[in-house]
Amino acid sequence: MTLVYQSTRDEKNTVTASQAILQGLATDGGLFTPVSYPQVELDFDTLKDASYQEVAKLVFVSLFGRLYSRRVGLLYFSCL
Repeated sequence: MTLVYQSTRDEKNTVTASQAILQGLATDGGLFTPVSYPQVELDFDTLKDASYQEVAKLVFVSLFGRLYSRRVGLLYFSCL
């Protein structure tokens, strides 16, 4: 699943999630927002006892996929 982001100033200005993260702001000065939101399935029994960092990792991976799981893990451990 590839998430597509569009600028808040021009809906035709679209990029992938990776491009949006690397770019920060759209070239037209707008913010990037998802064109659509994926269906996310999270286990709330697991989340209720998880730390903030663990919840952030689970949500991030569920939105952006396993492609980023190693990088998220590195970020997670740097936040401890």
